Amino acid sequence: YVTGAIMNSKVKLIIIAILTVALLVGATLLYKNLSKSVTSKQLVSSAPVTPTSDSTVEPTLKEKTVCAVESEPSESDKPQDAPTASTLAPDFTVYDASGKAVKLSDFRGKPVVLNFWASWCPPCKMEMPDFDAKYKELKDKVHFVMVNATDGQRETVETAKAFYEQSTYSFPIYFDKDQIASYTYNVSSLPQTFFIDKDGNALAYAIGTIDSQTLEKGLSYICK
Repeated sequence: YVTGAIMNSKVKLIIIAILTVALLVGATLLYKNLSKSVTSKQLVSSAPVTPTSDSTVEPTLKEKTVCAVESEPSESDKPQDAPTASTLAPDFTVYDASGKAVKLSDFRGKPVVLNFWASWCPPCKMEMPDFDAKYKELKDKVHFVMVNATDGQRETVETAKAFYEQSTYSFPIYFDKDQIASYTYNVSSLPQTFFIDKDGNALAYAIGTIDSQTLEKGLSYICK
């Protein structure tokens, strides 16, 4: 009787183990299938200094859309159709192509599209044609502040300038040589884009490559 009871216990344990594995496999497959069907073209509320609480435009492309800088970006949640709050965009100093110091606050009075990029980052390059097209269309109404993540090692002023000069882009570029801008905005991955209104309030931000429709949506928040 004791032997039979032990055997029954073993059989039950084996059955439980098989069911557990089956549930895990099923959950994994379900997650993968749902992930494929989810479009990430949505604005999520959050603030530039703390990305878990302000507005994010996520990528729509199925390719890898983020380049890691030091660590993976913070997870953003609570997707919404429009930002529910604004945050005064923190100021910083970067340098233009001639080496002149430029502050973000210098652009007050017009909306600002603030983009962080690097020449070694394929996702950054993927979205640049859309940014350039919008810059040509709206340059008298919107400032495009394209900040290069110039760390002096992986990216230098020279490599960034060489890339820009070989391109046909018209938007101005700025160099974060002191890495203050990237630090201020918690930029741990590239590209990232912030949408700032004419009064300096950050209304939305994007982690990863965005397409023309998402760029248009971000602009609609700041171009009132």
